Amino acid sequence: MKYLLRMNIVRMFWVLVLPCVFLQSSQAISAESKHYFCSKDNQYCFNWESYKDAKHQSQLDGKPICLYFTGSDWCVWCEKMEEEILSSSAFVNFATKHLHMVKIDFPKSPNQKHLEPNRYELKKSYDVLGFPTMVFINADGEELARSGFEYGGGEAFVKKLKAALGIHS
Repeated sequence: MKYLLRMNIVRMFWVLVLPCVFLQSSQAISAESKHYFCSKDNQYCFNWESYKDAKHQSQLDGKPICLYFTGSDWCVWCEKMEEEILSSSAFVNFATKHLHMVKIDFPKSPNQKHLEPNRYELKKSYDVLGFPTMVFINADGEELARSGFEYGGGEAFVKKLKAALGIHS
């Protein structure tokens, strides 16, 4: 009798614990597959998308795509752009509402996660000669605007970007 009771307890343990383990691991995988970027004050965040996903989503919602070409671990101007513009609340809030963001990184250490698989083709097709470069395109891949680092901070950058993309909100 004690043996049967012990076996039932063990079974109940596995019936209750095993689904929790699988649920936890699937949540970790889905969180890891997302690559978030937040403003300095953590008020706004967006998810870096793959080029393929951004094109698909842009076809559905009509939002432009921002291709951000960077050398994240070696380019001083890229670091400056991320610090002064991309991480500003003004830019992240704008990007969250109006853009699909794609980070196309060319790091010195290529063993990093989240590298766009066709980054060299994109760099060549959009004639990117230096970093940082932001190329704004529509769902068909047509260039709408282009920018590099500019002094003035996030609010000034967003103001110029809205004018270039014809966004009035």
